[in-house]
Amino acid sequence: MAKKKSFTDISSVELHNLDAVLRGINFLAQFNLGELEKLIFRLKKISFKKGKTVVKEGEPGDSFYFISKGKVGVWIKKGLSKSLIRHLGPGEYFGEMALLTGSHRTATIIVEEDAEFFVLSKDNFREILLGNPFLMDMIMQTSEKRKTELIMEKGK
Repeated sequence: MAKKKSFTDISSVELHNLDAVLRGINFLAQFNLGELEKLIFRLKKISFKKGKTVVKEGEPGDSFYFISKGKVGVWIKKGLSKSLIRHLGPGEYFGEMALLTGSHRTATIIVEEDAEFFVLSKDNFREILLGNPFLMDMIMQTSEKRKTELIMEKGK
């Protein structure tokens, strides 16, 4: 089971680390301090142990995840089997496709090393995007790239 912390439970060291994680994400590096604070105050911190499933392919998407620590595997169904298509680690993110399109999760995310995430809810995700067209464009580009990769992988 994931442990959740509200923003007020995040220590100053974690806040500093979060700032570094967020600034390490290409499209967030352009955020000014006010925009970054607006985002940070909407995040929740959660942790998962190795082997746990964070999101499952086919489920409705309700959150966007920034990886703070650890490593996850991205798995897709291919017929009756599953295929590992990539690994994600600190400074990377997932969950944007379901939130942008309203579709179900397109992949299963499984923790490969104990991991910590900062999570943005669907409503907060949309609110942040509506206030920042540049961010919306960057996430849409990443989403389209990942969608194309998934289609190609499923076709193999």
